[in-house]
Amino acid sequence: MKSVLFINYEYPPVGAGGATACHQFATRFAARGTKTVVLTSAFRNRRGTSTEEGVTVCRIPSGRKRAAQSSLLQMFTFVVMAVFTLPRILRTQRPDLTIIFFAFPCGPLGVLLQLIWKLPYVIMLRGSDVPGSEPSLDKIHRALRPVRRIVYRNSSALIANSNGLRRIALRSDPDIAVEVVPNGVDTDFFRPHAGASQTADHQFTFLFAGRICVQKNLVMLIEAFAQCRASRRNCRLVMIGEGPELAHLRREVHARSLDAAVQWTGWCTREVLRSYYQSADCFVCPSINEGMSNAILEAMACGLAVLASDCPGNRDIVVEGKSGYLFTITDSSALSERMVQYVSEPSPCYEQGRFARTLTCERFSWNSSARMLHSLIRNRAPYR
Repeated sequence: MKSVLFINYEYPPVGAGGATACHQFATRFAARGTKTVVLTSAFRNRRGTSTEEGVTVCRIPSGRKRAAQSSLLQMFTFVVMAVFTLPRILRTQRPDLTIIFFAFPCGPLGVLLQLIWKLPYVIMLRGSDVPGSEPSLDKIHRALRPVRRIVYRNSSALIANSNGLRRIALRSDPDIAVEVVPNGVDTDFFRPHAGASQTADHQFTFLFAGRICVQKNLVMLIEAFAQCRASRRNCRLVMIGEGPELAHLRREVHARSLDAAVQWTGWCTREVLRSYYQSADCFVCPSINEGMSNAILEAMACGLAVLASDCPGNRDIVVEGKSGYLFTITDSSALSERMVQYVSEPSPCYEQGRFARTLTCERFSWNSSARMLHSLIRNRAPYR
């Protein structure tokens, strides 16, 4: 495979886990000598075509206004603009294969490429684009089922980022074949702070990072933290991210008189995010569903124990009792009990954090994941 085209409506500096994964795969493909092109959304002054870390990045208008999220209209606009941009990319870059992140909104572009230009494509399933992974999107997935079936049927491969997401995908479409290439983490960048130590007045810090949306189940996190704080005052909660539920959650925090104990940071750069990981004591992920959480992997790489909801994607990462604990999604008391245990006696938490760091270095390398993806797709695309 001499040349590959990645299509993703989000790519750093915008987006979340899907953007991170696309960036990591693209740069590693380029480092292996594969001509690599990314088609993505423009954002502020990042527009047009440029070369970034050996990757040709083409940024097209979509009306995107915020780094943290894209509206359905902005996603649709990206797809429409991509239709007009793809002929030029195909003519100048001559890719052998297209790797498309998210069956929706970008999957139909693969069908277009395959039918008109005979260019094979693979779909990278990420979570929200899979029926059953996010209940708030169930109606949309039901309406789009015929389109999804066409996208799946014409693809050369469907690739999930965890075994848990693969199982979810097979529930709605049991006749498809789904392969797994796990997310990774840059363990050179995401690492514990050298020489970090706790002072006598240290407040135990719980950290969440991600989209502030219903799927992340953050009302339950606020409730559990309130219960913990009622018995252990020397703790606080840091909330990183933006999203449609932000105003509602701020009201929940205020109603529980927790304003002084909860810090809201908004969207963070990669460097600032790392500093928050390094200064926290424990990462919390209460999501209803996850494909494979980049945030959990980054936190673990920075030496944090993880308290995570017992959903399929999280089960693939968290080793119960060794790198943290899993809790029932609806049970705020179970989460609160674990939080109280950590605040009361932090030593086991820090020991689990050290195990988490070792685990990510051994099992969740982006280099390893990129090799897996490259090996999986290299025979799916004959040289053009």
